[in-house]
Amino acid sequence: MSSFFIARLQKAYTFLSPIVDFMPVIPLLFFLLNFCLASCCKFSMRSFILC
Repeated sequence: MSSFFIARLQKAYTFLSPIVDFMPVIPLLFFLLNFCLASCCKFSMRSFILC
């Protein structure tokens, strides 16, 4: 199991290292974007109903 955490990319793919380091964060960004869009839609629906 410890070899899983110490694993490195092969030499041919080392230029992708910054992207691979950022990849685990991408689903969290979509999760936060979901809340932002939902709040915008609720706000616009409230203003539409009040008018």
